[in-house]
Amino acid sequence: MMGHLDFNPHETPPQVLKDVFKSWKGQLTPERDRHLNENVVNMPRLDRIPHHRLAEIFDRFSEHEVANKPDITEQVALDSSISVYSSQHIPGLLILPSLLPPTTQKTLLSHLLHRDLSTHSHKTNLHLHYDVNYPDRQASFFSIDPSTITFQPKDPVMHSPLTVKAALEKKLRWTTLGGQYDWTNKVYPAEAPPKFPSDIAGLLRGLFPDMEPEAAIVNLYSPGDTLSLHRDVSEEVDRGLVSVSLGCDAIFIIGLQDKTSGAIQYEVLRLKSGDAVFMSGQSRFAWHGVPKIIPGTCPDYLSHWPGKEFPEWKNWMGNKRINLNVRQMREPDLEFDTLGKPRTMANWKELGEAKRDSVNALIPKAWLLPAPLPPPTEQRDVTGKYIQQFLTPREIEITETDAVGIIKNTTTATWKAREVAEAFCHRAALAHQMVHCLHEIFFEAAINDAELLDEYYAQHGKPLGPLHGLPISLKDQFHVRGVETTMGYVGWIGTFEGKKGTGKEKVYESEMVTELRNLGAILFCKTSVPHTLMAGETINNIISYTWNPKNRHLAAGGSSGGEGALIGLKASPVGFGTDIGGSIRIPAAFNGLYGIRPSSGRLPYEGMANSMDGQNSILSVVGPLATSVGALKLVIKSLLSQQPWLHDPLVAEIPWRDEKEQEVLDIVKAGSGGQLVFAIMHDDGFVRPQPPVRRALDVVVKTIEKLGHKVVDWNPPAHARCNELVDKIWGFDGGEDVYAALGLAGEPMCTPVAAFYGIKKEQYTASQISAINVLKRQYQKEYMEYWNGTASHTGTGRPVDAIISPLAPFAAARPDMAQFGTGEEKTKRVLPGLSAWVNLLDYSTAVLPVTLVDRNIDVVDVGYTPKNPTDEKIHRSYDPELYDGAHVSVQVIGRRFQEEKVLTITEILGDALGKHVV
Repeated sequence: MMGHLDFNPHETPPQVLKDVFKSWKGQLTPERDRHLNENVVNMPRLDRIPHHRLAEIFDRFSEHEVANKPDITEQVALDSSISVYSSQHIPGLLILPSLLPPTTQKTLLSHLLHRDLSTHSHKTNLHLHYDVNYPDRQASFFSIDPSTITFQPKDPVMHSPLTVKAALEKKLRWTTLGGQYDWTNKVYPAEAPPKFPSDIAGLLRGLFPDMEPEAAIVNLYSPGDTLSLHRDVSEEVDRGLVSVSLGCDAIFIIGLQDKTSGAIQYEVLRLKSGDAVFMSGQSRFAWHGVPKIIPGTCPDYLSHWPGKEFPEWKNWMGNKRINLNVRQMREPDLEFDTLGKPRTMANWKELGEAKRDSVNALIPKAWLLPAPLPPPTEQRDVTGKYIQQFLTPREIEITETDAVGIIKNTTTATWKAREVAEAFCHRAALAHQMVHCLHEIFFEAAINDAELLDEYYAQHGKPLGPLHGLPISLKDQFHVRGVETTMGYVGWIGTFEGKKGTGKEKVYESEMVTELRNLGAILFCKTSVPHTLMAGETINNIISYTWNPKNRHLAAGGSSGGEGALIGLKASPVGFGTDIGGSIRIPAAFNGLYGIRPSSGRLPYEGMANSMDGQNSILSVVGPLATSVGALKLVIKSLLSQQPWLHDPLVAEIPWRDEKEQEVLDIVKAGSGGQLVFAIMHDDGFVRPQPPVRRALDVVVKTIEKLGHKVVDWNPPAHARCNELVDKIWGFDGGEDVYAALGLAGEPMCTPVAAFYGIKKEQYTASQISAINVLKRQYQKEYMEYWNGTASHTGTGRPVDAIISPLAPFAAARPDMAQFGTGEEKTKRVLPGLSAWVNLLDYSTAVLPVTLVDRNIDVVDVGYTPKNPTDEKIHRSYDPELYDGAHVSVQVIGRRFQEEKVLTITEILGDALGKHVV
């Protein structure tokens, strides 16, 4: 059986790790002992496993034990819950101290050494040189007279017979469960393995649902024994490896070497009885070993095992350590690719790379960059003049015209649709090579569609529709004929949303795609997303990371990050993204664009791919990003002219309302007789935005006041309550949808996504979901009444017209945020609290580009005392030099279904800032 393709199982560990391993084989000094005891508790705590879930798992595992067994439910409840800690040095390494309670440890030990050791199909290290006489009727080896010779040498010249005592005391070093690993050749045999014990599999599956137990090595140690540094790389999959400790404490070393820099990172842990380690992600293939067993540390409840029934073996466990190491060997129901290789976790990387290469191959040779892009340290900004150097003056003229200007030319035949399409396809090809922003390229189909539009105009003397000849890009959730929708998942390649044989592959189109075609739009590419869609950065295992074109040290945002980056490079005049927690607004803001998150039900989402489909407490919405507010109005008004409520059951029958736009304009035109009133929300009470964001807010306030309008403070119901509800709603399914999609190809979860979904959790019940929905409705009502109440102090007789607030605490996210902060917060991403509250309230919200970071103005807040660990992370991560030149934006928030009003206000403010078109 072939192992993981990227690793050589016979490779020797780095010398640095060998030296560390050797240094820990000696005497355990008090200082080192103190370090070991403090190491895990000082790590960031990633999560807690609730006691009721543990109790159910442990009780089920021990249900066939003696009737008077201790009450596991009561035993686990005493500990309340189990903490899950994550290593700061070894990505993907999770430590679960005291995971197994004493009763479960004893049951597991008995299963392993009484039952499974006596099962003929399970092999041991002794089988290589000895023929084993098993006890009758699969009795335990511990039930035999210790002086009985049970192990007869295959070669008497080389080996002597072994008694049961000699074997169990010292000679027995390991036994297998399930898959029979060949330690000499470091492979699994090709034949089907013995069945893995179902009860132990059930226990581990319940605790670690992302891994199917199929093979295990049970190591038996005595003081003086070691396990040399090695990597477990012979499995065909890279799902997490589980290690459970029983008996004496052990020192455990695990380390990684960076392939590029050669730097070594490692952890040294003291593992105690009942502890578990889960090695996933990068840690799955880390070097690890055991340099020392600490004698005299077996807990009392195990030291007397196997107990009074076996007096000859009294205190056998007193100086023993048993380590259960479990892994999954292969993916079930294997499919095969065109080369005959199984589509398993072992080649998810190959599949992703092949998909990426196939998309890149669609870029015409004439549009390839003539040389590699300089690193960000030499060329951080690839917008403007940098990308222009690869374009003709005519292409620059076309691509730097906003959508409104393009339509004026294409609907009058001043510009040919083909010429416009080719210009944007060329610029999009350049953009993708610079920042990795495309998932699907269909330039040829777009140019063909453009030619048909030109023919239509020539024949009929009029445009096909209001978007005639307008190129539009789409986030990779839209289904478009002729191309795939992967949504960043390797497992969706060659499928329809992860399923094969549906008849929809590459032929089905989303409702909005149909409407855009009817309007005369030209669709030419689909843009990158983070797999799962649940991240404020864009990264996946197909195209890697999407960078911010204005400042390539920073993120383009997410989850519509590809749209933000593409339009930020003016390689698309307008595109559509989606937003469940900020996914339109964050990329728009990070890239200095206009964008709008409409209220749910204003625009058609029908037929689009999605994560957590069916979760209706906070609906994802679809909306546009563009270089002008006029472009946003143009495409929304055009789509609503198609009456999408007749084709999407969730769309409200609300056509575009010019009168709502006029109401705002009438107030503004009234001069001193009329004022707009803006509420200013400086922060959410939890984190303080970085200096550039605060300055942008001040710039907008001064602009409002200069225009003669009024500002008031905003002190609504606590946003902490809102954020708590959002977190719960996003976790209704416990991560089931995310893990299932990633599991199709066995690909690892990218770090920004793991900030929220790193641990699969218990699913909420229907009653729990109902209760949260009630709390959500109550919060919405409370917020609504607070807004209504502002009419008493605005001075206009109306409530506040709009709220101005930050939508993120920084100008853009840093990919290296994990290095900042302390304690639990250090490895976490910053969740979108400043944007997601809008989603819970379902408010119409637009993005207003304001300014750029200026390192000479936006200096560090010296002496600032953070409010909490997350606030400290935000504060420490701000570097004026790094952020210099990045876009800074705010959000303009209206009430539900106030898209016309919000866009009109945003355009008024944008024009006042000199940003009619960005």
